[in-house]
Amino acid sequence: MKLQETEDHALNNCARLLKFAAEHRRQKDLPDSVVSTITHSWELRENGRWDPDAAKSFWMAYSSLCDLIQPATVDTIESNSPRVATWRWFPFGARIKTCLSRRFAHLCMGTLLFLLLLALVSGYLASSADSLSREVQMLRADADKNALQVRADIDGVKSDIERLMTDDKTKGNFDAQKGAFEQDLINIAFPAETALKISQLREHLQNLYYYTDTMYQKVKAISAITRLKGFDDYVKGDLTPVPILQHALANLTAYYLNRRDMNDTLQRAWILTTIYNAFVPMLLGALGACTYVLRLISDEIRETTFSSTSPVRNVMRIALGALAGVIIGFGGIVTGTGLSSAALSFIAGYAVEPVFSTLDGIAERFREARKPATPT
Repeated sequence: MKLQETEDHALNNCARLLKFAAEHRRQKDLPDSVVSTITHSWELRENGRWDPDAAKSFWMAYSSLCDLIQPATVDTIESNSPRVATWRWFPFGARIKTCLSRRFAHLCMGTLLFLLLLALVSGYLASSADSLSREVQMLRADADKNALQVRADIDGVKSDIERLMTDDKTKGNFDAQKGAFEQDLINIAFPAETALKISQLREHLQNLYYYTDTMYQKVKAISAITRLKGFDDYVKGDLTPVPILQHALANLTAYYLNRRDMNDTLQRAWILTTIYNAFVPMLLGALGACTYVLRLISDEIRETTFSSTSPVRNVMRIALGALAGVIIGFGGIVTGTGLSSAALSFIAGYAVEPVFSTLDGIAERFREARKPATPT
């Protein structure tokens, strides 16, 4: 009988399996009959005396040996043996041989650190831009109220000046060639009531400058964080007393123009922040899945169960973890656990099976609901 190629391959693997059994199993668990049969099969192959009885005895012994070393297999033993060339310190140092499991574990560790760094940076960008945007919106609400007050002050002072310009006793103090918006507010002696209105106008303008300057600084910070282009033509308000009403009106108009430019930047920042807020749960889900994979690889290396297909399965798990993180964490799911959406995204990536089991259950309910009713 001719020795089959599969039998020859199995005979070659027996040495590795026996070595593993001798190193990881107790001596009394390794039957003498199994070892004797396998060594005799080697002798028969070398002498060219392979026959059906030898093949039958060998496969029975081979099956017993495979049962003995379970859950390890030939594939897992090879995956945990140094046979893959790599650098000791990439890209420096001499190339050494390492096992597939160790190399993939190092790759997962690097991926974990990279995802952690990326999640921290993205989370910082998203949270900072969102916080600054909220502060700008609050300042804008206060500034709008102040702008309405400035407008009311301008109208009040304008009305008083027009009345004083028609009064025979006071019209001589004003330049008849100029309108109410162009009259000098500094050198003319106004009645106490009008002077108080002018003082209030100047105070409210100073407040408007403060709100606008503060909003500009925060919008500038948002532009720096998100790398969005802000508006560079902003000019800070003059802190000196406003000389004519026309300047006050121009400052009010400038505020509304600046507010429009700020809104454009905030809108672009909101779009980018929304993308970040969707990206961060995906990263956290992938981070949770990568953490689980590292723990799994550690157990597989200890138990010699890491196989050549493990990298593919683990990469797919990380991808599913990223998807689960987006499903659970995007938009901030509110649950009775009291956990944040970031924590839920990480847990969803770490425990992929319950997430997709729940989705399978929901899909099954939809299938049952679409089934036609059975006639009675």
